[in-house]
Amino acid sequence: MLRGGVGGDEGTGSVALRNTLGVVSELSKEVEAFRKEQYTAWEDWISEELDDMANWKNNKLMTFDSQNSHIRTHFNDQLVLLLREVRQLQSLGFGIRKDIINEVEVANKFYRGVSCTPGSGAHLDAARVTVVAEPKQTQTS
Repeated sequence: MLRGGVGGDEGTGSVALRNTLGVVSELSKEVEAFRKEQYTAWEDWISEELDDMANWKNNKLMTFDSQNSHIRTHFNDQLVLLLREVRQLQSLGFGIRKDIINEVEVANKFYRGVSCTPGSGAHLDAARVTVVAEPKQTQTS
């Protein structure tokens, strides 16, 4: 078809364009509804999981292995994942609920002092953490 159309072809293209725009608009609404639905489901799931994740506050954050002079961190992997998810969702413009933000802020304060990557060991920010080795226990025969 030449630019500007020929006779009756011009009306057909206009109708097709309107139909396409209608389909795109409808699809856009469906995607937005799906996004909101998935985000709400994530928020509800996280709120339920926060109770289980919150027990990290009552446990030791790290222990010192005096045999090999390594420090083992016991920071909850799910909490680390939550920190990352919240940061990414906020960067995408999602508004995170206050109860989730409060938990993330507390966890982030601890996580900054102990940096750990699952499977790769851990290292400490020496300026923030002081570790005192427990005395070795001797076995008696």
